[in-house]
Amino acid sequence: MGRIKLIYFLILMSLAINASAQVKKVTPVLLPYEKSFLDLLTRDTTSNVEINLPFITFAFGLNTNEFNGIAILKNKGDLQLQTLGNGKLYKITKERDSYSLARIDATIHSGVNFNSFTFRLRDTLFQYGGNGFWSIRGILTFFSEKTKQWELLQANRLVYGYSSENDLRLFKANKNENRIYLSHSYYYSDFPSTLNTESNDSCYQFDLNNREWTTLGKLNPALKDKLNYAIDLNVNKGNYRAFTKDLENFWVNYSNNTFGKFKAKKSNEIKQEWITFYPIAEVKKYFTLTMGDSLYLFKIKQDNQLQKRVISLTEKDFDLTTATFIYNNQVSLFEELKTFIEQHWKLLLIVIGLLIIVAYILVAERKKKTMPAAVNTILYNNFYASLSAVDKDLIKVLYEHYLNGEALTTKVINKLIGVQQKDVLTQNKSRSDHFIKINQKFNQSTQQKGALILKKRDEQDKRQFTYALNLTFIDEIARLLKA
Repeated sequence: MGRIKLIYFLILMSLAINASAQVKKVTPVLLPYEKSFLDLLTRDTTSNVEINLPFITFAFGLNTNEFNGIAILKNKGDLQLQTLGNGKLYKITKERDSYSLARIDATIHSGVNFNSFTFRLRDTLFQYGGNGFWSIRGILTFFSEKTKQWELLQANRLVYGYSSENDLRLFKANKNENRIYLSHSYYYSDFPSTLNTESNDSCYQFDLNNREWTTLGKLNPALKDKLNYAIDLNVNKGNYRAFTKDLENFWVNYSNNTFGKFKAKKSNEIKQEWITFYPIAEVKKYFTLTMGDSLYLFKIKQDNQLQKRVISLTEKDFDLTTATFIYNNQVSLFEELKTFIEQHWKLLLIVIGLLIIVAYILVAERKKKTMPAAVNTILYNNFYASLSAVDKDLIKVLYEHYLNGEALTTKVINKLIGVQQKDVLTQNKSRSDHFIKINQKFNQSTQQKGALILKKRDEQDKRQFTYALNLTFIDEIARLLKA
């Protein structure tokens, strides 16, 4: 027991040491372009910048075996660095002509947030999505100043996504609305057979106030096509994002569901600067960002020096007349039907089965009704031949009353069947026997359903009954009597 307690104590101590925040400052050896980039960021004390820097190109002296990218987060004069692939978070401080890194988190390496989106909203640092361990992450986490850990933010569902170099995911953290937007998400198409991924056509919104994901609608195919192999300009001005594709520049505004082009003059200016600054023949590493009212084009030269071009860029440079929709929330009839089938397929199977049964019955009935005329005539003749003389007289009298618009009374019937001198009970039974016998022979001979002779109460005297032929079969009876 003593040994077990000692091992347990050592495990707890190890976890505590690993989870403790590393507050010790280190002064990394920076490459010339890394230092120049930090110099540019620290000279500006009013703007906010959030950018994922090219992996390996920027490492800031850290061990690149632990991450696959670096997110730089600038909140006015405060500068932080987050390594993508683990939870490590560093504060960058300028000290005279050098920079120090101080780890301010107490997290243990997670390895599931490679290629994630890191952003700040209302003084809180968030991270969304990412991938690792053969999975795509669909959760949000936030950095807690109390625990120094990345804590899970509960949401109503998961929306899977991560940052991709080939297929630009237009991610927008809107500080004014306290919402984030995602142009489309990823999923594994045939996992675990392969790790092939596909993207859907839905545009999403997450509201941090109620912690709910909402599907806004289907992404505009024209926009989705432009995002393939597009370059993020890292524009985060107000409600806008921006990107470039084949030297064309586009803006996106999720708040009012619009996207469009830059104004022609500004687009031509950026195009000319881009062509001259990034010549195809030159081996280069480049990236872009906006800070304040300026768009920066960066490239790293062969001697590890950082070179830049600065282009003024404001919201006035966006051509709003070219605006069209980002997403369409009008669901087509086909999509509605598909969704209904997916949700109610069991009920549909039952309904289809019932419809088949009803259709079978209706077809059978139709076949009976559409019996060949020759066969129908033979059947009716057989019926008539099977009747007694009295029964034939009854039908003939009933038909004559039909022609005169009258119903046959019990007094006439009693006389026809020869019971007019009998007591009432005998008369009633005799009439009933005759009509039952006639109706039974009719149904058996003609294969029809329903009585040939109908009985109903007299309208003048409700105590008495009258009798008449069923009008459904009146034409066939007429042909029999005229034959």
